[in-house]
Amino acid sequence: TGVQTCALPICGKWFNPFSMAATPEKMAEYKLKEVKNGRLAMIAMVGFATQAFVTEQGPVANWMEHLANPGHSGIFVNMGL
Repeated sequence: TGVQTCALPICGKWFNPFSMAATPEKMAEYKLKEVKNGRLAMIAMVGFATQAFVTEQGPVANWMEHLANPGHSGIFVNMGL
């Protein structure tokens, strides 16, 4: 234990504070899942920004509008398709 595989402070005990990854294989799996989750979050933020740019409203306002009238408030209507 105590072997650090990278120079970042999140490695080692800081990345695994509750010792959830008992083996190096589990630790590698959790690190991969964390990277994938971060990438998905970045894509979601691009979606929020694009939605705000196209509709000139925030995501909550667009969602409420869609709930009020699902057939006439959606991506294809906003894009003019």
